[in-house]
Amino acid sequence: MMLAQCASAAAILAFLAGSASAQLTVNGRLKPEYGPIQWVNTTPTQFGNAGAAVAPACDPIGGKVKISLNNSSRAGITGGQGPADQTAAAAVTTGYELKIPLEALGLDITSNGANLPDPVVINVAGWIASSDYSSISNQFIGGLGGISGTTPPNNYPNPRSVDFTTVPGNQYVTATIARATLLAMIAGNEPVLDGSKDASYGAPLFVQDTQTNYGDAATAQAGTDTIFRCVGGSEIDGVYARFGKDSAGEPALYLVLAGNFESNFNKVVLFFDSVPGGQNQLSGDSATQTGSYGAIFNGGANAYGIATGANPQPGLKFDAAFAADFFLGFSLGGGGDANPTIFADWQRLRTTPTDAGSARFIGQAQATTNGGILTATDPCPPFTGPDYHDVANGSEIDGLYATICGNYLYLLVTGNLENNGNRLDLFFDVGSVSIPLNSAGQTRLAGNAHPFDFGHLNRLGTDPSNPFIGPGLQFSAGFAADYWVSVENTGTSPNVNVTTYAGLINTLGASNDGGFPSPAYLEYGGIAGGPKATNNPLVFDGLKCNRFDMLNACAANGLGSAFNPTSIPGIDIQGDINANGLPIVLEPYASFAPRLISADVFNPLAQTVNGYPAPNHGVLAVPGLISTAIDNSNFAGVSDVSAAGAADVTTGVEIKIRLDELGYSGSGPIKVAGFIVSQDHTSLSNQVIGGTLPAGQGNLAGPNIGFGVDVRTVDFQAAPLVAGGPFFVTINPGTCSSGTTGVCCRGATCSIQTSAACTVASGAAGAQFVTGINCNASNVATTPCCHADYNKVGGISVQDIFDFLGDWFAGSAYAKTNTNGGPGPLSVQNIFDFLADWFAGGC
Repeated sequence: MMLAQCASAAAILAFLAGSASAQLTVNGRLKPEYGPIQWVNTTPTQFGNAGAAVAPACDPIGGKVKISLNNSSRAGITGGQGPADQTAAAAVTTGYELKIPLEALGLDITSNGANLPDPVVINVAGWIASSDYSSISNQFIGGLGGISGTTPPNNYPNPRSVDFTTVPGNQYVTATIARATLLAMIAGNEPVLDGSKDASYGAPLFVQDTQTNYGDAATAQAGTDTIFRCVGGSEIDGVYARFGKDSAGEPALYLVLAGNFESNFNKVVLFFDSVPGGQNQLSGDSATQTGSYGAIFNGGANAYGIATGANPQPGLKFDAAFAADFFLGFSLGGGGDANPTIFADWQRLRTTPTDAGSARFIGQAQATTNGGILTATDPCPPFTGPDYHDVANGSEIDGLYATICGNYLYLLVTGNLENNGNRLDLFFDVGSVSIPLNSAGQTRLAGNAHPFDFGHLNRLGTDPSNPFIGPGLQFSAGFAADYWVSVENTGTSPNVNVTTYAGLINTLGASNDGGFPSPAYLEYGGIAGGPKATNNPLVFDGLKCNRFDMLNACAANGLGSAFNPTSIPGIDIQGDINANGLPIVLEPYASFAPRLISADVFNPLAQTVNGYPAPNHGVLAVPGLISTAIDNSNFAGVSDVSAAGAADVTTGVEIKIRLDELGYSGSGPIKVAGFIVSQDHTSLSNQVIGGTLPAGQGNLAGPNIGFGVDVRTVDFQAAPLVAGGPFFVTINPGTCSSGTTGVCCRGATCSIQTSAACTVASGAAGAQFVTGINCNASNVATTPCCHADYNKVGGISVQDIFDFLGDWFAGSAYAKTNTNGGPGPLSVQNIFDFLADWFAGGC
C-alpha cells in the first residue's frame, strides 16, 4: 500500500517537472497574470462592514520618493546661449528618472483613492542650479520661450529676483490623468526605474529650446567612468511624465528629466504644484527640518525666497498659474569616476502663518552600489487604527481570481478579513486523489478528518453524537472536497498575526493505522503562523514551532531522532512518544504542507534507520508548498447594504499552493468553494463563493442569526440555497500570461487593463481592447472609448440604448458614465449623459 502511494507521488512530481515558469509575488493584490475575474459576489455582508480607513495625522515629507540615474548621454543640446537643436534634444532618452508618490505630494490616497481630485493635475517647474543654489543656469523646464542670440541671460546670478511672468511661455509642465483611469490601473503598473524613458511615457511634455550655459558634456566615458558620472556640463533636454501604481498599489507620478548632469554637486531643483494653495512667490521662511530628521541643505526653497536687510529681494516668482507646494533638490558628486553619490532634500512649503511646513534630508545613495537609485524612507509609521494594509473592521468576499503558473495554483479572493479571528475557509475539489489514500473527497463533510486545529474542520462535519440533527455541511452537487485551507488574522496594528491551516479531506476521513498513541492518524494537518511583519507572505517552511514549553518558548520535538530531529521545529511525527517530558501531541501536524508528508509520516525525511534502507520516495518534508498573504486595504466593494462595487476590488486573501500538494493529477477541472466563518466554526456568514444567494439572505448558520441553526445543517443542495447554485467555481486558469496592457472600453466606461482582463462578467455591456495608455479625457465620450456604442457590436444603434438601460436598472458599474465605473452609486444623470452621447452620434 505505502509503495503504491509513493509511486503516485513520484508520478505527479514527474508530470510537474516539465512545466516550470515564472512565479508570482504573493501579496494579496491583483496581478495581470490572473486575467479576468471568475466570479463576483452579489450579497451584502453581515459579518461587519470594513468601512473607511482613518489614518492618523502624518506628514509624508517625501516618503518613498525614488531617484534613479543614467548619466550616459553625450548628445542632445550643445553649449551656448542660442536656440537649441530640438531634434537632437528630443532624441535623448536618459537622465534622471523619478518616482513621486501622490501621498508625498499632499494628495489623499486613502479610501481607495475616492478623495483624489478629478482629474489629478500636477504642475512641475524646475531648473539646474549651482551647488549652493546661489545662481541658476539657463536650463529651465519649459525653456525660455524662444529667446535667442544675446538676449537670454547668461545664467541668473541673483535667483531671488527672478520673475517668470516676464519670461515668454510657461516655465513649468503639466501632468494630468482622469481619476477613474488612475484608480483602474493595476498594482505594478509602473516603469522600471533605471534613468531611461520607456515607451509608456509617450510624447514629451517639453523639449528644450535653449542651449546650455552650464558647460557642454561632450567627452565620452573612459577608464573607470560609469554611466552615472558626467563631466563637462549639465543640461535638461526634455521632460516626460506618466502616472502609475507601484507593487503595493499606491499611485505615483513618474518623471524623466532627459539630459546629463555634471558630477560636481550642481543641483537639480524641482517644484510641484499639486494641491490648492501654495506659494506663487517664494516666502523664504518654510521649515528646513522636521523632528529628528536631518536638516536640508542651504534652506532648500528658502534660498530663493524673500530677502531683507542690506540687499532686499522680492523672492522668486513663478508663472501666474503656478503655486509651489513642494520642493525637491538633489545633486550628484564625490566618489571619483566610478561611484558618485546622489544626495536629496524634500520640503513641504509653508502654507499659512501658522503652518511652518516641513522638511527633511531624504537620503543619499552611491550610484553603482545602489544601482543608481536613491530611495527615501517612509517617515509615516504604520496606522494605529484601521491600518491601510493590515487591519479591517469587517469581513467580506468580493470576487475570485485564479491562475496556474508552472507547478502552482494561485488564488485571489478579493475582499477583507476582520482581525477578530474570522476565517476564510476554502475547499478544493481536484478529482480523484491517490496520496495518501485513494479518495474521491467528501460532498457532505463527515466530521472524521484529523482533529488538529482544535477540531474546527470537524466542527463543520457530521455530529457523531447526533448525526440526524447535525448531518454535516453539504456542498452543491458536483463538488466533493479533497483539500481544506483556512486563513485568519488577529491583533491590532502593528502587532497583527497571521495563521493558515491546511488539511486533507479523504472520502473515509483519517485512517487509524493502529500506532501508538491511540488513536494515531496516517494523515497530517498543516499549521503555519506568526507576526505579519515577518511573515508576509506566510510560508509553510517547516520552521514554525509546533511545541511550546511552560514559558511559551519553542521546545524541541522530543529527544531528537532521524524521524523527528530537534533541528526542525515544525515537524512532530505522530506525536513523538519521546517528548522529553512534554505532553504527547495527539493531534499530529507540521508546519510543512500536509499531503506530501502524509505519504510516509513515519519517515518523511527518507532516512536510513536501524539497518532499514531509506524509502525511495525521497524527502517529503518540502518547504514552500503553500504560501498565503492578506491585504486588508480595501474599503469599497461589498458593504453591509450593497454589493454593487464588488468587481472593482483588487485586494484580499491570496494563496499559492503546489498542484501535487492539492492532489491534482494534471487532468480534469479544479473547483473551489468557500465562505467566511467565525474562528470557532460555529457561525457561517452569507459571504459564500460561487452562485447567488437569495435576495436579503442573512448569515447561513450560527447563534448570531437568532435561530440557533448549526453549521452542520447547512445544505447547498436544498431549498432555498439550491436555486442560486452551484456554490463553487470551476476555475479557468488561463496561461499565466500578463498580456498587453492598454485601454479597456466596457459599456460606457474606460479603464487601463490587460488584454486578458478586458472582459465583462455579466449584463449587456460589451468590451473592446484598444492599444494605448490613456483613457478618455474629461467630458470626451468618443475616443479612445466610444461610450454610445455600449454593446460594442455593430457600431451605434438603438440596441445600445436598450442595453444601457437594461444594465442601468440592473445596477451595473459599466453604466456609470461619469466615473468610469468607479466609486459612487448610479444616478439618473448617467441616463442623461448616455443619451446625450448617443444622440451626438459618431465616434
